[in-house]
Amino acid sequence: MNEDPDIYYTKLNWIAENGGMELVNVHPDYLNFENKHLLEEFQVRHYIELLYYVKLEFEWKYWNELPLEVAAYSKRTIKMDRTCECKIYL
Repeated sequence: MNEDPDIYYTKLNWIAENGGMELVNVHPDYLNFENKHLLEEFQVRHYIELLYYVKLEFEWKYWNELPLEVAAYSKRTIKMDRTCECKIYL
């Protein structure tokens, strides 16, 4: 992640203004918890600040669910066309 995270906030605002969705997919292997400057890792504080920013700027405007909950929602709401030979596996 860039040392100056403002570009991410600008992009997030643009996405929200245009009705888009941002997916934040983070794996702990790529987070730097020890304040070291490693090229392949980014500071965990940037991630924490992004979460706070989303909470403050977009409260009640975002859906924060776990993958299992998204799958359950999709399973409940997807209406299958009985004539379709397609299958959706959830």
